[in-house]
Amino acid sequence: MQLNALAGLIICYCAYLGVFYSDLWGARSLPFLASNLRTADGGRYNSTAVFDNGILNRIALDNYGLPRLTGSYAWSLTVGNAAVGDKHGDGCQAYRRSAH
Repeated sequence: MQLNALAGLIICYCAYLGVFYSDLWGARSLPFLASNLRTADGGRYNSTAVFDNGILNRIALDNYGLPRLTGSYAWSLTVGNAAVGDKHGDGCQAYRRSAH
């Protein structure tokens, strides 16, 4: 394993453990490293219970509750979205030039 990959792996483990043990986003009340939707008590969220033929049933949603993401999955989405960046670092400038 290359040193940079090992360093990245160690940083990720530390970040996930930090999110979990600091209870960021209520992470300690949900399973660690799960990537599916969860109920408030940590069970699997049944999305078919709140959708009728692909349309949100707001009454069923009020009864069943909002879905939750685990802290580790929310962190991975945040970091993944932040990693999609501008390779030249001038995305805003390029956008402004194209808008004129």
